[in-house]
Amino acid sequence: MHENNHSSAAHERSASATNPNPEVLSGRDVQASSIAEVAPTSEFHIELGRANIIPSHIGVGETEIVLQRHGRYIRDRENPNVGSLTPEAIQVETESADRYFTELMDGLSHEELSSTYFLFVASDTVYAGGGMRSYETVSIAQRVAETLLAERDVSTDNILNNSHDLHAKGAPRPMATLREPKMFEKSPDFVQFLSDKYGDLGKDFWVAFEEDREEETRKALGAEGPDEIADRMKMATRALSYYAAQFHRAHPGRRLVVWAGTHYDTISPFIKRDVLQQAKSAEVFVGHGGGVTIALDAQMQAQANINGQKYPVEL
Repeated sequence: MHENNHSSAAHERSASATNPNPEVLSGRDVQASSIAEVAPTSEFHIELGRANIIPSHIGVGETEIVLQRHGRYIRDRENPNVGSLTPEAIQVETESADRYFTELMDGLSHEELSSTYFLFVASDTVYAGGGMRSYETVSIAQRVAETLLAERDVSTDNILNNSHDLHAKGAPRPMATLREPKMFEKSPDFVQFLSDKYGDLGKDFWVAFEEDREEETRKALGAEGPDEIADRMKMATRALSYYAAQFHRAHPGRRLVVWAGTHYDTISPFIKRDVLQQAKSAEVFVGHGGGVTIALDAQMQAQANINGQKYPVEL
């Protein structure tokens, strides 16, 4: 079931920033140096930073799905490490994963932790023929989880990537439905159309894409739009929930954490439409290393935790 990588990135929605919440930037503020400089274009505005990824303290028979955007990465195409996480991002993502898993594991007894299992999946999108930023971010999370389990005398076989045949050879499992938007690879004519009308991959370009202002042209050119991306992300989340249901049926009395690495462009439209039930014009920013957690109870009823509030998720 290995899914080969056929996608490559040709864009980045974020700009560097020096502000109290520097991770939360998106296509709407791609040309801003600070999120404080970005004038909201919608009455609805929400930010999903790394602080939003906190454990839900699930119980027996329950599952938590973490949807995480990748960390910051090297965009300079002359750099031999283009597409890979920056050294600073490697440190930040390691610390972030350590906070999550430490809080999760410290809240469990040794017996409870011994019956808690982990699955790591990721987009395998390649940037500019180089690194895989989402995959690398999830690899860090997996290594952190392995280290913390070993420190607590719990087998690293509790990480299903190590103990089950997931065609990942002990690494995160690639998952095609988590890849970035397909238009750069599949629909270059539409990318050119947007660039000609709104500027080359700047703020106006991305606002037009996110709000699907050129829906008629997009459809005529066969390009994936925000609703199709939301559908794809919902499909990915549903597939992970189906896996969780099968896992719990086969192994009663356990907990399961699924860590899924993906992109701003996949998380935002899914959360905007299917969780927050907002229009395309709503602003849902997802920071580097940020995202959302979705807890599934024993009956597979799902709730997303967004900045401390619970939202039902229909999968």
